[in-house]
Order: sequence, then structure tokens, then C-alpha cells
Amino acid sequence: SRAPEPVAHLAAGEVNSQTSTFMQIVFASGASGAGKTTVCNVLVENGYKIFDGDIWCAGGDPINQVDCAVTSAMVSSRPPAMAKAVTDAISIGRTKMGKGEPVAWEVWETFYTFMCDAIKLQTAKNGHDRWVVPFAVYRVVERDLVRNLLSPTADVTFILLNVPESVLADRVYNRTAGKAKEQGMTMEEYMARFHPGKTTQEVLDGWKIRRAGFEPKGRNEPKTFQIDVSRATTKEMVHSEAERQLGLSKSQDVWYFATGSMMNPVLIKGRNLNPTKSVPARLIDYKLQFLGRSGFAANVPEEGRSTHGVLHLMTPEDFKQINEEERGYDSVNGVAQLYDGSTVMCTVFVVNMSNLTPADKEKFTHALPPAERYIDRLVEGAKHYGCASEFVNWLRAQPCTPRKPVDQLVSLSTVGLSTTWSLKELEQHKNPQEGTAWCIGLNGKVLQYIGPQEGKARKRLMAWSGEDVTLRLAKEMYDPKYGLPQTSADITPELALVQEDKFITVWGGLAALNKMFH
Repeated sequence: SRAPEPVAHLAAGEVNSQTSTFMQIVFASGASGAGKTTVCNVLVENGYKIFDGDIWCAGGDPINQVDCAVTSAMVSSRPPAMAKAVTDAISIGRTKMGKGEPVAWEVWETFYTFMCDAIKLQTAKNGHDRWVVPFAVYRVVERDLVRNLLSPTADVTFILLNVPESVLADRVYNRTAGKAKEQGMTMEEYMARFHPGKTTQEVLDGWKIRRAGFEPKGRNEPKTFQIDVSRATTKEMVHSEAERQLGLSKSQDVWYFATGSMMNPVLIKGRNLNPTKSVPARLIDYKLQFLGRSGFAANVPEEGRSTHGVLHLMTPEDFKQINEEERGYDSVNGVAQLYDGSTVMCTVFVVNMSNLTPADKEKFTHALPPAERYIDRLVEGAKHYGCASEFVNWLRAQPCTPRKPVDQLVSLSTVGLSTTWSLKELEQHKNPQEGTAWCIGLNGKVLQYIGPQEGKARKRLMAWSGEDVTLRLAKEMYDPKYGLPQTSADITPELALVQEDKFITVWGGLAALNKMFH
């Protein structure tokens, strides 16, 4: 084949006005072995060309020599200033960073200026306007720098591959062993040839150090997507997820793995969610744990474990609502195995302890058992969707806080009260104006608000003015023991008393409630 033209290497910042063509640039970013090639394949299938960041670092042609073996001729062709920038950042800087040693910001600034100038110059010269750059841009601050350096001539997107170190180590070892075998060498012979003077373990340890420091997507990082990869994740899953996240797939529906209340069909319907499909499944490399003072069900990562739950296939609109409701959690990719043996990539919501306040961390550390009502919700949902019987039995066996006996339920006293209201009279207090008296109904009693005149609690309660909230609370606090009432006529005296007790308890007991209502 025709030899590529000599590569133009610029001094940092030397880009002329000919590079003004507006580009769409996607960085496929992750450590060596993360799966950047798979993401590149997705984009190439959709009309993108590759600018190979690693080949550029080595002095080769990043467009015409993609995935080529690095040669001494390539390396020697680099101008001294560029070669120094690459060495300072990639060989020395990444190693220092992996060891926890400081690296001057100028190192990264100089390196990325060289790289981004090359991207602008060589992509503009090529004439194509859509590019994917496979290269590990490790940290949020580095990605922000790249965005700034490539603007305003490019719209930059990052798709990050977040892979545990243990998985990366195995992938890199197996890939290197495969290359050695292709060349008829043992692993030791291969390492001695390409890394003279170092043992195989020394080389592997060096690679591990340079992989350290990769930062997942920042909470408010713009135009950034992330695929979380586990040992169970296949190339096909990464391919499909990259297509979906980048808006290149025909369907944007999302598989969502539900473990807690979202396993229950009553609560799914109560939130006006409509999965297009729901099936039982097993979440790989996770365990189910009850956390916090309320003992809520949480998926906790643990390699080699698994837990059961329900996979819901959600439309983008419904999934957006779930994201809002689960905003205290991190959304990550997991792998679920259906009961027919097939596997799919799904979204899992997990607790991120680093996002919690010290007080919240304390609550997680000293978790309390879940409520009996909560366990019954999970059991009802698991049975409805056909989860494995051993999972249902495991749920039933969990320690829980039993429901209050009926004779211990707390209610508001009506002693000394003689005035009665009709429901129509209560409804006249709907949509009250600021500064006017307002009230709610609860278990046949009318409560007039006298509490603080500001705050979220007041705003929510005021929206209920003129309503008997017993039915609302019975639906929101759904308890399988009593079923889901559709009208006030469906509410038994015991269920009404349960809702009154919960309302009093939530607002701090009778003494506290009497300061808010009379």
C-alpha cells in the first residue's frame, strides 16, 4: 500500500486559520484495555474517522496508521519539543500521578496543546468533519482543558470507559500474552524484547501505576457519557450501550434493574411509569443490602456475588423520571442475567458514600432493619414478576421492624370538640390564598394549620388544603397488608388509623403536631 505522507508536527500553539472547519470530535477515553476500540467501531460505523492519539504520541500518522505497530522511525521523527512533552506527560507524569506524586500543571497544558493543535490541523487537512479520538484523558481537569483548546472549532464529547483495575490487569495481561503467542514467543521473551532489562512483573507493575488516577464522569461534567464495565461485560454490550448513549441506536429504551420498591407493580403504576417490558433477572457482581435508618434495599458492588430483582425496559421519558427520583444515587452500568441465561447491560442505582455528609454516612454505618411493610412490598413485587423462590424466601427471612399493634397506634383526641364539617365544607378550603386560614382532613378530623409560615413542609401541606388526605397517604404509603384503596370507601377503620399514626409520627409526635395544627 502507499506509504503515508510525512506527518506535520507543530510547535505548541502553532495552528493557522486554515483549521477553522467546525468538527464533531468524540474522545473514547479509558485506560489501556478498557475497550476504546469497541467505541471507535461504533462511531466508524456511523461515519466517523479515527485520529489515533497513541499513534500521534509515538510520532506516527494518527489518521493513516491507526493501530499500526510503533517503529523507531516514528519515534525519531518527533520534534524534540513534542517528544519531551509526550515523555513528561505520559511516561513520567502518569507514573508520578500513579504513585501519588505531584505533577506540575504545565506538563499537561503543554502536552494537550501539542495534541489538540495536531488534531485541529490534521483533521482540517483531511477535510472530514466527524472524528473519534481513542485516547485516555484521565481527569476532569484534563478533559476541561481539551474542550477549551479545541473550541470554538470543535464540538467535543467524551465517552468514558470506567473499568475496575482487577479487570484491566487481566485484560492487558491476556492481550499481551496473545501478541507474544502470535510472534511465537513466551511472555518472558516478548517482555525482554520490548522492555529490555525488566522482568515481566516489573513491566506489569509499571503499567498498573500508569493506569492509576483515571477519574469517572464528574457530577456536572458537560457532554460526557460513561460506560461502567465489569468482568461480565461483553464487547457487544459496550457496543450497544455506546450506540444508545451517543444517540446512534434505533431504540433509546433503557434496561433498569429494580431491587427495592420499584420491584412492586403497584408502586410502579402509582408513579405513572409504564415499562415496555418487565422480567426477573439476576444482577451480577452485586449483593443486596439494607442500609440507613429506614433499612432501604440497596445494590452494593461485590465481585463474585449476585442478587435478584426485576429488569424494567423503560422509555427515555420514564427513565428520566426515575433519574429524578433516584437523584441521591449514582447511575452506573451493570450486567444482568435473565432466567433464560442471556445477559444484558442495565442501569443500576448505587449509593456513593463520597457524596454523603458525615451525618448521612453515620446513618449508613448504623443501619436499622427495614419495616415489615417494606419487606412485604418487596416480596409482593418479586412474586408478581416471577423472581426465584430462593430470593423470595431470603427476603421473607430478613430481620425487620414489625408493624405497630393496633392498640399502640396514636391518634388525635377529639374530646371536647362538638363542631362537625361536611366534606363539601372541607373542600371549600382548596387553593387557599396566602394569609388566609387553611386546613386538611385526616381520618375524619379537620386540622387547621398554625405552624411556621415558611418552608417546604408548609408548601406541600398547603397544596393539600381542602382535602381529606387519608386516601392520599394510604396510596403513597402503600401497605400490601391492606391493599391499594381506590376511593375513601375502600379504607377500613384500621387503615385510616394507621395513616393517622404515620402522619403524627412523621411530624415528630403529638406534641410537635399540636404546634403545627389545631
